[in-house]
Amino acid sequence: MTLLHWVALLRVPILFWLILGPGLILLMQPGMSLSRGFADLTPQQFFFVAAALWSGAVSLAAGTNLVLLYGAVRIGHTRRRAPSSGWVILVAALPAAATIGYLIWTAPQLDPGHRSRPIYLLLAVAALLLILVAAVILLWLALRFAIPRSGGSTPPAVILPMSWIPGAEKAYLAQPPTRIIHAAGKRLGWPLARWLGPGYLDPEGGLLYGHALSALLMLGYSVLYIVGGRLVTFRGSGSLGEARPVIGNSASALAFIVILVTFACWVLGAAAFFLERWRLRLIAPILVAALLVAGWPDRDHYFPVIVGTAAPQRPSPTAVILNSRSGSRVLIVASAGGGIQAAAWTTMVMAGLQRMDSRFRDTVRLVSGVSGGSVGLFYALRLYPGMGSKRMPLNELSALGGTSVMEAVAHGLAYPWSDRGQALEDCLGAAASNYITLGRYASLMLKTPGSLPGVILNATSVEDGSPVAFSTTTVFANNTGLRDWFETDGSHGIDVRLPTAARLSATFPYVSPSARPWPGKPSFRHFGDGGYFDNYGLYSAMAWLEDALGNLPPDNMDKLQVMLLAIESFPNNPPDLPASHGRLWQLLAPVNLLYNARTYSQRNRDDLEVSLFRNRFQNIYGLRPEQFTSVTLRYRDTDGCAAPPLSWHLTAVEKQCVAASWEALQHDPKTGQTDPSLQKALDFVAGR
Repeated sequence: MTLLHWVALLRVPILFWLILGPGLILLMQPGMSLSRGFADLTPQQFFFVAAALWSGAVSLAAGTNLVLLYGAVRIGHTRRRAPSSGWVILVAALPAAATIGYLIWTAPQLDPGHRSRPIYLLLAVAALLLILVAAVILLWLALRFAIPRSGGSTPPAVILPMSWIPGAEKAYLAQPPTRIIHAAGKRLGWPLARWLGPGYLDPEGGLLYGHALSALLMLGYSVLYIVGGRLVTFRGSGSLGEARPVIGNSASALAFIVILVTFACWVLGAAAFFLERWRLRLIAPILVAALLVAGWPDRDHYFPVIVGTAAPQRPSPTAVILNSRSGSRVLIVASAGGGIQAAAWTTMVMAGLQRMDSRFRDTVRLVSGVSGGSVGLFYALRLYPGMGSKRMPLNELSALGGTSVMEAVAHGLAYPWSDRGQALEDCLGAAASNYITLGRYASLMLKTPGSLPGVILNATSVEDGSPVAFSTTTVFANNTGLRDWFETDGSHGIDVRLPTAARLSATFPYVSPSARPWPGKPSFRHFGDGGYFDNYGLYSAMAWLEDALGNLPPDNMDKLQVMLLAIESFPNNPPDLPASHGRLWQLLAPVNLLYNARTYSQRNRDDLEVSLFRNRFQNIYGLRPEQFTSVTLRYRDTDGCAAPPLSWHLTAVEKQCVAASWEALQHDPKTGQTDPSLQKALDFVAGR
């Protein structure tokens, strides 16, 4: 056999060797905005990740040795002496060792002052010893109960050479193993021989030693995979109400990814070996299976609803303004999308403004959010009475937006029975300790007028691309094209919880699935991230405000003071300068163009919408220009802070950057003055 033959036979182990090492390290690079948070691990999380990686190395070594031992026979070549498994286990351990080394090196950088490299190194060694002990136990079980005696020699190594285990060879040769499993395999072997073919059975018809040991190893790993996945659920705990896995702080997104990769290595490696007899490539059955699963309608994603007999009673936008406790001042808050960065910046701004002036929350008459901004505004509702089991201190609310939900999403990706969208929703509800429905919230607005602002969490209909408002007020008498959830597809009596609406508004592409109501009619559409239509929350906010003004009595119009407060979680950096690129760049150019065009067009459309509203404010409603103002509180870069992430996890350093940015708005590092936009908002709240 030539080198190319062996490369072809070992293509699955080689692929997963690249994934477990260079692939994971690449994903965790600082420039990878979507996945760099994988490397942010507590000591407990790091120990489980290290154990998963060492386990992946053992699985990789077993798969490689099986191919080296039996691959030639499987494809009809003469069996040759297999190379020593010593170098195989060392090579298989390289990607795990490299990834663990990278995690050890970066640990202090992600949480300075709280994590040290020696502790992480000791944990990595402890995890390695744990996996080695487990491998030795499995090897002993296979030798004792499953492997027949073959002359006076030891069987070929699959996981570890027996010479590496003190006394293993001597014990094996001195005490004949029982043949319970081997005898059962032999009875089943002959009927399976014609189907399995060469490379599986020994001359006597029993299962070859390597497959027996690998079957035990894969069975054990499958049990751990299933049991571990079933045990992990997410619920609220801790003073911040953070969503933590029920097994404590040990679960992490990276651990779930490594577990999934290792399990896939077993399954795909076994499938590739079986198909080698007919020279079939693995891509064909994978595509067939993917098409079958993709076309199965029962595998759709759903979100929970509360079915009633009629749509809930909701106040009108005009009533919300008339019942304001801040007199004639109306503050409209619109929070833009941007993953956990948007959620963290939104809660920081909302809690910070309340801390600077206690009248802030009563001045706010509407909050309109998109994607991560919706999550942040959902958390910020804890400012108001009745939103949560107890009052949350402002410093805790400021930090609430940084609650990581990446673990829940990764768990949903690793385990097919776990809906990652539902896991995300459970995390949001648990973190905020708030499961109130839109209808119940609206009833509280009617019961105690002026106590709560209107809420609009914006989503997008997948079927036609129209914007959909999950709103606690009526929507909208004017013709804006904006759909009201309670009027969509005949869902008059179907209510949803606020965390459900926040999750639908924050359906990040491919991270969280687009979902439809359950139970519901087949006509119910799917809902995706609100940022597809408008990533700033201004479209629905302007429509809501114009609807309110259209029914406002003339006496109130003359005294009205309106401020539009936009919260944006990313700095307004200039675009990249034009540069020369290679042909590979052309593959990404259309995607890059689509993303930038979407951002540019939405920004300009919203600016135009605000400008047109100013004209209507004066010309149609007869109001003075000074009665309507707008400000933007934008996250700004501070010293030592990298570009904000787009993922759903913030490191300790990134959380500090969010706090530093808010501090910089209050006290400019150069001038010591308050940011003009922030000062303008404070003056409006104070009635100045």
